[in-house]
Amino acid sequence: MGTPTATQTTFLAIPDREAGVASYAILQLPYEGSVSYGQGTALAPSAIVNASAQVELYDPEVELDLEILNIHNPAPIEQLEGEDVEDYLNRADTIAKDLHDQGMLVLGLGGDHSITPALVRAARASRCAPDDHVTVLHIDAHADLRDSYDGSKHSHACAMKRVLDDGVDRVLSIGIRSGEKAEFELSDTDERIFTVTAQDLHKYPSAVEVALDKIKTISGKLYITFDIDALEVHLCPGTGTPEPGGLGWWDALRFVRAGFMETPNAQVIGADIVETVPMQGTSVNEFTAAKLATKFLAYHKARRLELDTH
Repeated sequence: MGTPTATQTTFLAIPDREAGVASYAILQLPYEGSVSYGQGTALAPSAIVNASAQVELYDPEVELDLEILNIHNPAPIEQLEGEDVEDYLNRADTIAKDLHDQGMLVLGLGGDHSITPALVRAARASRCAPDDHVTVLHIDAHADLRDSYDGSKHSHACAMKRVLDDGVDRVLSIGIRSGEKAEFELSDTDERIFTVTAQDLHKYPSAVEVALDKIKTISGKLYITFDIDALEVHLCPGTGTPEPGGLGWWDALRFVRAGFMETPNAQVIGADIVETVPMQGTSVNEFTAAKLATKFLAYHKARRLELDTH
């Protein structure tokens, strides 16, 4: 593990690298303007970075010393006084695109899921030609396919509907176990959406292989968004909208690893982790998210090293 300070400002406690040198940007988005149940996701990004100082700097799964990671830690994107959600998300889009344009893969730490469409737009604008195929790998408990919620089209409950409206080719959703009837009907009828529910993953062992095969055959550009409530609740008791019946740790990592390391015809262009809520008396929520973020970086770096040797 790194050397923690009282308030850690660099991910994994690794010294910050300048934007022009770094390969990764850990972008904190402490925004929770659209939460509909539990509060506190705005506190998560800094808590996750602080917890990351306790993550060991060796990943035995991919045999990688994490100290080799070149990570830039830009200033968190705080919501300005009087700034509405649309203006905030447009500003986040601009900042994230600039980080991408400087050659970094941006890993966004939320905040609620409403940040994802802006981060996807930023990644597409900087890394993709207009005719490139873009898939969003969406690991979540909730479908997030509502057109609006509580009067807002920018609600966290609308994140995947917005990325589809923005023109991504496909959304591959894994772990879904909650949504309104219309969301499941849209998933069944819209050929751009492929869903593997948590119940199917539990009931049918073949569903796991179906999901993995779908990931491994993605072509073009790939964006990965992970809502922490995709996990079983004991791994993330602090989250905005908890749902029992979720993914185990290693099961979830099989899907994440496939996205980062086992898609020969796809390129990951960005990622985010959202909906963590710190709780008094425990650090399990932020540490789980920090460990997950670390796995994102480890998988991505291991794949790059593998490609460099061939």
